Amino acid sequence: MKHLLLTLALFFTLALTAQDYKPQWEKVMQAEAEGLVQTAAAYTDTIYALAKKDNNEPQLLKTFFFRSRYMQTLQEDAQIQIITNIQTEINTASVGTAAFLESLYAGMLADVYERNDQAINGRTPTYSLTGDFTVWPRNIFREQISAAYLRSLQNREVLYAIPLERYSAVIEFNPMSPQTNRSLYDFLAEKYIEGRLSPSENDRKLESTIKVPYLGTTPEFLKIDTELLSYGSFKDKIAFCRQLEAFYLSKKDYNSLYRATLRRLALVYDSGFIDNYGRVTASGSLYRSKDNLLEATLQQLINSWGNNTFAYRAKLELAKLYKSGAYKKEHPDYNIKALALLDDVIANTRINDAANEALQLKSTIINTIIRLETERFVVPNKPILAHVSFKNTDTLSVSIYKISSKDAATGRLF
Repeated sequence: MKHLLLTLALFFTLALTAQDYKPQWEKVMQAEAEGLVQTAAAYTDTIYALAKKDNNEPQLLKTFFFRSRYMQTLQEDAQIQIITNIQTEINTASVGTAAFLESLYAGMLADVYERNDQAINGRTPTYSLTGDFTVWPRNIFREQISAAYLRSLQNREVLYAIPLERYSAVIEFNPMSPQTNRSLYDFLAEKYIEGRLSPSENDRKLESTIKVPYLGTTPEFLKIDTELLSYGSFKDKIAFCRQLEAFYLSKKDYNSLYRATLRRLALVYDSGFIDNYGRVTASGSLYRSKDNLLEATLQQLINSWGNNTFAYRAKLELAKLYKSGAYKKEHPDYNIKALALLDDVIANTRINDAANEALQLKSTIINTIIRLETERFVVPNKPILAHVSFKNTDTLSVSIYKISSKDAATGRLF
């Protein structure tokens, strides 16, 4: 299990250019670049002591990431020590930093579970919790992951009042992103909703209960009764999304509401609990595919959000949907619709942070692609069959030339 926490330092994107303790961090990075891990670790310990003295919690978090990374290189039992360290830091940290660490702890446990799911799922379930997570069975892992995420969110009003920028030492902000005054609470909510926890058996009971509002606008979504769902991690997240959108609506925090809406749509669409084909229900009404549901909702959001930065994010998501559903026989106009949306996003790069993704997606649509496959073995003086697949071109030139038997045998064809 030595490499279970290998992704620890990547769980949050570290902002290495932060100004706090800059000379000290430059020493750390120089030592690391030279391969002097022990020296880098010692410098990091010095910064930790300084940040502890100054009560600089964002820098304490940053040193925690780096110390943990170096421990994985220098110590065999790093995983256990890192877990011990994070629990110690949680007990002494402020509400905001403790919540940050709880979310990190949940992500670390999820990483352990994903990397060792086969072994963990083979263990006998138990209902007694031990301190050694290396022997936990599946049910304890799932319970502890969910509990840690929920602990990270339990002080909603306090966390909502903390600007995310306060943690710029450990979170890198896109300089092209418009200012939306995002809170620490919303950041932690996103970590929980996007948490990497596979569906439980109970979640598979949900398919028949999924209705249109789950992929609807906020007013439609708030009308659902989550208590009608079976229990499971998906129900918990859906219920949380409902509370979150209602909370932002009550605060009239529309940027956070729009971000939460798009996040919920992605959660439901990607969950696998909605069939992606049309069918007629027992009552005779048409059950629309999730693509149709999502398309209609995104179009409504685009129309109602105006020139808000998240309207362009919605346009990007709609363009992705069109691209994935573009076929020559069905929806031949979808690529054209996608390009129109992408051009709009790109043209308004000043007020949105989706332009780079839009450029990349546009490139995949308009790039010219030609694939030519021929028979590997041919009979002299007989026709040769070939299969050509192409995109964005109407002309193909082919040159045919002889090669010797010796070159053909060795695979030297050019």
